[in-house]
Amino acid sequence: MRGCDVCMIRYEPIDKLLSRPLDTEYENLCLSEIVSKSCFAIDCIHHLVNPDDGTQNRRTVNLFECIYSHLYLTSNVALMLWPSEKGKKKNQIQFRKHRAEHLRRRLKIPENHLLQDRSFRNDIAHMDERLDEWWLTSVRRNISRQGYSTRERIIRFDTKDIFEHYIYDEKVFIFRGREYDLKASAAALEDIRDKAVAHVGLPWSMP
Repeated sequence: MRGCDVCMIRYEPIDKLLSRPLDTEYENLCLSEIVSKSCFAIDCIHHLVNPDDGTQNRRTVNLFECIYSHLYLTSNVALMLWPSEKGKKKNQIQFRKHRAEHLRRRLKIPENHLLQDRSFRNDIAHMDERLDEWWLTSVRRNISRQGYSTRERIIRFDTKDIFEHYIYDEKVFIFRGREYDLKASAAALEDIRDKAVAHVGLPWSMP
């Protein structure tokens, strides 16, 4: 899609939409969304820097802005392909599933894809619940947030007390004991983006 394209889609009953592949217009709209959010998420990883190279406070802020932006944008892409099955309206859940299955087939995305893991997207989307859980269950109530180091220099807190830690020489983000390989995430996004670009090209806003 180029410029300010307008997608004119007439209304059709949900049963009719579920009985056939996605319309080309809507497929292209979804693929363009995947391309643009993938590009943004990948760009966040490219902007990560070694926080020990000076101006520490500014570097730390920018560092976690990039990491969280990457995680949120990656979640946007993942939801296009592996959406939530929760909701009150059954027809919308059915169409969501139909749309995602169609897009995965179109892009030839294999089973057990890295972005299919919902643990990190759930953690960042429900940070309030994670903080509640920590407050109610932490033995020492020590908490480490937005720390960074090499792996051997990680602060010796209980695993569940380390909320955010970035291993900058590996580009690994740790959240309460779970590790998220940002390099692998970016590579997975690049693969999905390139497959989508083959169908729709780059959106108008991308260089």
